[in-house]
Amino acid sequence: WSVEALPMGNVMLGNVLTQLQVGGQLRLGWHLPNDFGTTLMRGMVHLPPPRRTPGDRGWGAYAFGGGGINLVGRNITLDGNTWRSSRSVDKKWFVPAAEFGLAVDTPRALVSFSYVFWAEEFKDQPEPAEFGAISCTVRF
Repeated sequence: WSVEALPMGNVMLGNVLTQLQVGGQLRLGWHLPNDFGTTLMRGMVHLPPPRRTPGDRGWGAYAFGGGGINLVGRNITLDGNTWRSSRSVDKKWFVPAAEFGLAVDTPRALVSFSYVFWAEEFKDQPEPAEFGAISCTVRF
């Protein structure tokens, strides 16, 4: 059994999304995998898949939870067209998020369920976003 704290940070610069993310995740479980954690809060960032090392002992399972903040400079889906006038909404630049879930790690795959709470991203948004997701990574 073990506990692991994983800090998270990234910068996204582009015409679709420009933002800074800062946060972290805590994992508690049995035979934690050698990876960067299971999270949907990193946005479009690609991470290397979990890998097996010679010391890995087969199956593992863990619970995870975490949170973070997004400091949004530009989001084309809220701000509208970059080069000319178009429809837009009044975006919020500070957007907190939280996530929790469970994961099962096998020698061939990592399967996880995550539930994410995402604060309002624009003024007058009726309610925060909440969604669940099942992810499966297959090793070959």
